[in-house]
Amino acid sequence: MTNVTAQDDDFTVTVFNFGTTRDGGSEQVSPVIQNTGNFNTQDSETYSFGVTASVGIEGSFFEVMSASAGVSVSSSTSYTNSKGIVVDVNCEGRCGIVEYFHLYDCYEGNFNPSGQPGSFCVPIDDGYYASRCIGCPV
Repeated sequence: MTNVTAQDDDFTVTVFNFGTTRDGGSEQVSPVIQNTGNFNTQDSETYSFGVTASVGIEGSFFEVMSASAGVSVSSSTSYTNSKGIVVDVNCEGRCGIVEYFHLYDCYEGNFNPSGQPGSFCVPIDDGYYASRCIGCPV
C-alpha cells in the first residue's frame, strides 16, 4: 500500500496503458476440452470485474488520482457479450480451456506534494476470448 499523506491533493500521471490486461484479469468460461475442438460463447453472457488501485478505493486518495487523470469511475463494472462467438481450441494431445480477458486502462504516477508513487486501473467495456492449453485432469 502506498504511504501517502493527508496533505496530498494532486496526482501527476507519468505512465498510462490503455486497453491492457492484468494478472488475474481473466476467468475460465468453458469446460475442459480434450485435444481439439471449439467452444461457443453464449449470447448475453455478463462478466463483472472491479477497479484496482495501490491505495484504498473508498478513500479520498483514489478520488484525487482519478480526478487528476480525468477519469470517471465506479468501483466495479460489467461487460455483456452481445453475440455468440466460436473459439477454436487446438491442443493436440493435451486439454484446453477458453478464458475471457477483461481489459483495463491503467495509470501510474505520483502524489503531490509528497512525491509518493501510486497506480490504478479502470476496467473498460471491452475484452476478448482466447484458448489456452493445459494438462489434462487425471
